[in-house]
Amino acid sequence: MASLTKDCILQVAAYLLTGRGRKLSPSMVDPWQLKIGIEIEHEHTRFKWVAQIIALDHLYEFPDYYTRLLQLEKEAEADKRRGIKLPNRRP
Repeated sequence: MASLTKDCILQVAAYLLTGRGRKLSPSMVDPWQLKIGIEIEHEHTRFKWVAQIIALDHLYEFPDYYTRLLQLEKEAEADKRRGIKLPNRRP
């Protein structure tokens, strides 16, 4: 089992104290959305339970958050294949 770092503990504490997902339990959301959400949020953490907290936070705001995210990524990949370039909006 991976050890917790100080940064990880602080990140989780912040989510637990301020995240909207704290109002949800896994049984309150679409199981597919939560499963996909945990897989996607693993890019931010190596801990499944942290990924679940992040996913629940997104699902609180939008119950179909991960369906929307996957659709957005699919459209972006299609644009990329067609050679459509969007302007860089970063300052």
